[in-house]
Amino acid sequence: MNGLELFGYFGSMLVAISLMMSNLKKLRWINLFGSSTFATYGLLIKAWPVFFLNGWIAAVDIFYLWLLYRQRDQFSLIELDLNYDKSKLAQLFVGQYQNDIKRFFSRFSIHKLKECQLIITFRNLKPCGLLAYQLLDKNGETKAWIELDYVSPEFRDYKNAEVVFLTLKERLKQAGVNSIETLGGHQAHEQYLQRIGFTQSGDPSIFEMKNI
Repeated sequence: MNGLELFGYFGSMLVAISLMMSNLKKLRWINLFGSSTFATYGLLIKAWPVFFLNGWIAAVDIFYLWLLYRQRDQFSLIELDLNYDKSKLAQLFVGQYQNDIKRFFSRFSIHKLKECQLIITFRNLKPCGLLAYQLLDKNGETKAWIELDYVSPEFRDYKNAEVVFLTLKERLKQAGVNSIETLGGHQAHEQYLQRIGFTQSGDPSIFEMKNI
């Protein structure tokens, strides 16, 4: 197998990987790179159907990425007055994504949600995230403890976090709380926490956002 064939297989692999993405932007970007690579391969070997088909797919990806980045998302946050046992909306959301939630939050327990304040995020009128937190007294200081900060796969682009944590910080400040803590554990979730401003505390399993 020569280098040109490897190049073609690489393009095919990217296209195949893109079809496994649940996040639409990631799907379009990876598909764009894959189809562009495969179109180049078709051009180099003079396989014109391969070149034109994948060139067209790349153009379509560019068009839809342009539309995606032009779109202005509308966010709505609903702070539930009911606890988890009485909130059908929260129960439906957790039931839909329970397996994925457990993948990122290995210690997740529905029982713990019953003690938390719940905020559900809607993005373009679609329920996309659930934040569960409670206020705890630690050594005479009140801190917010996040039990769950989950976003459905297709909306994991940090926009939800920007909106939710801006709102959460304002509410906590009004309550006299100036720090937030949560549990790490999953590598991807820890990377997310660090990106939005959390740092590891004295206990490496706990992440903290200070001076909110």
